[in-house]
Amino acid sequence: REKRLAICQAVAHLLAHGEGCMDDLMKPAIGGGQPALVGVFAWMAEMEAYEPAYEMIKYAWDHTAQNDPQRPVMREYYAWGLLGKANALAASGDRSTAESLIRELERNFADTRANQGRK
Repeated sequence: REKRLAICQAVAHLLAHGEGCMDDLMKPAIGGGQPALVGVFAWMAEMEAYEPAYEMIKYAWDHTAQNDPQRPVMREYYAWGLLGKANALAASGDRSTAESLIRELERNFADTRANQGRK
């Protein structure tokens, strides 16, 4: 698990600091589909690297326009990102920040599968 996390942290760092990388990944992988960055998020989440995964989905959520047809799907992914990061922080002992993320999930994303499935 530590090696997987290290790989994901390195990829996240490279993407966040490479000029234009995140913006390039905001383009759909398939015409009309979600941004490729969602795929990076999903890959990292599958590797149980929730903290770097969260950074990917947060960027995608923050850069998806309100009127974008992908917004509802991005909202679901972002909710999963919040839950994953909250769980990772709680497991590492940062309960205060974890609880803050859970409150955001409950307040702004109560109707999502991520929030409903955790109860």
